[in-house]
Amino acid sequence: MKLSVIVPAYQVEAYLPACLEALLDQDMGDYEIICVDDGSTDRTGEIARDYARRWPQVTVICQPNGGLSAGLRAASGEYVYFMDADDVLARGVLGPLCRLAEEEGLDQLLFDYARFEDGAVPSLSAGVDPGRLRRYRDPLEMRRDPAVPAWRTAWNYLIRRAVLEEYGLRFPTGALFEDVEFNFWLDRCAGRCGYLDQKLYGYRRRAGSILATFMDDIHFSGYIQGRLGLDAWRQNQEELDRNGDGVLQ
Repeated sequence: MKLSVIVPAYQVEAYLPACLEALLDQDMGDYEIICVDDGSTDRTGEIARDYARRWPQVTVICQPNGGLSAGLRAASGEYVYFMDADDVLARGVLGPLCRLAEEEGLDQLLFDYARFEDGAVPSLSAGVDPGRLRRYRDPLEMRRDPAVPAWRTAWNYLIRRAVLEEYGLRFPTGALFEDVEFNFWLDRCAGRCGYLDQKLYGYRRRAGSILATFMDDIHFSGYIQGRLGLDAWRQNQEELDRNGDGVLQ
């Protein structure tokens, strides 16, 4: 299996079909789409299961608070890609991205994104242009390049799954913005990487998203608790590293 695409989905019945349709329209045959229904109470799970019945590439994991790590445990691809269910991806790019990463021997291949308002259409690059690839020894060197976007998430790169397995790298569960901690450790685990200066991903700005609501009265206390939990998690990993364990849990 060349690629595993992991799609965490919670209360996104209005957006999931467009996400899955884009993922099914990619220039490659040897890949899987793992949709993780995180305890949705709307039709998210029903929609995901309907796609799984019709498309052999699609599988569904249904469990509360499973998130990205639940999909990662089920992944079998050489490379892994994470996508939010309310966003969009340019058509026909995953195959070329995987081939480029393989040809260049990359552990990580980062690409650019475009923000767009809910109801609008994002302006994305057409196709993958290898001539726009910047190469780096590791992610820390890439981060120091001012030409590379500073905002890193879990959805604007491909990562070699062997790196995640070697270091036991997973997303902490039960906290908002868990990709912050994931990327902190990924920067220190991955080797050769590249940045493709093309907008291939559309990040949808919508009223009900986590980014739009985490500071309100209802969600802020949960956000703070999550950050405290992430800090404890990071300290634990650093202690393991100092003790020479060499494995991130």
